[in-house]
Amino acid sequence: MPTLLSWVLGIVFFPITLLASWVVVHPQEEKIVLFWGKLARVLKSPGLSFINLFGRKVITISTKQQAVEINKTTVADANANPIIVAGICTFRVVDSVKAALHVEDYLGFVRSQAAAVLKQVASKYPYESTEGHGLKDEAAKIGQEMVSVLARKVESAGVEVIAYELSDLRDPGLRTGGAGGQHEVRGRTPQGHRDIAQGPAGQVAARRWTRVAGATSSRRCPAFLVPYAPARRPRPLAAGWVTR
Repeated sequence: MPTLLSWVLGIVFFPITLLASWVVVHPQEEKIVLFWGKLARVLKSPGLSFINLFGRKVITISTKQQAVEINKTTVADANANPIIVAGICTFRVVDSVKAALHVEDYLGFVRSQAAAVLKQVASKYPYESTEGHGLKDEAAKIGQEMVSVLARKVESAGVEVIAYELSDLRDPGLRTGGAGGQHEVRGRTPQGHRDIAQGPAGQVAARRWTRVAGATSSRRCPAFLVPYAPARRPRPLAAGWVTR
């Protein structure tokens, strides 16, 4: 009955059917065709196909390699120290039917699962270890582990994980110095202050001192503590006063 209804509508609206029933399949792309809510066919070969417009729904799935970036996130390593990690996951769709029908959004599904795997695996290792079993020393091994764990999670979406690499790995308690890049400072700097980094030659940036605008006392403070202090304006003369 649904097929008959599609053909009847196609004959009644023949000009519209003739113009709008063509489906184009591009290279490395697959089309999932549904007729009245049922899977009818899968178009995999590039080219032009004629499929009746009425009752038809076409879902396009790309089989190209795709990459999702997992933004920087803070997790606790094996020693319960906070670290900042980020990653890039490369994958491709190998089963277009699963990607189109088994999950709501396969791209968002892969992104959420990749973020969960990154936190799970990163929390199993210390940031650095004297025995060489830390995140900084075994990046390749950790990447392989993340690929295997993520592959099991996204198998239901018809996705194959190709690679998973750490794009950022650092300790938020470490601050790198100036041009030399060799000086590291531990600890956090209070908000509103600037770091004064010591270069390789041992020179320290000179502090500029200024008076706080509007202050009545003679106390002075560094300029970086008052970055937006407005300049003092002269007071206007009262009426009847004469300047000499």
